[in-house]
Amino acid sequence: MNAYCDGELDPVSAIEFERRLAGDETLKAQYNRLLLLRRAIRSLPQYDVPAGLHARIQSALDADRRAWLFVRPRRDVRVSEAGRFRRWRRQRCLAR
Repeated sequence: MNAYCDGELDPVSAIEFERRLAGDETLKAQYNRLLLLRRAIRSLPQYDVPAGLHARIQSALDADRRAWLFVRPRRDVRVSEAGRFRRWRRQRCLAR
């Protein structure tokens, strides 16, 4: 549904979604709620970001990418431990 609203579906998929939308009242109600939400969000005031914010975010992302080139969790580490490691590493890079 989001891809349809964003115009990201190919023509065949868009037509198929429109067919489903026409025949399903529940789907139509969800679609209308999504349109209302999108309009409400667009109507919110826009604010200027502080100078340098974009550069600081990009720098943190670049540092995180560089760190991951050299630091990887061991293969024998459990999934939950790997997730904690990634969060710790991301926080460490962003704190710089």
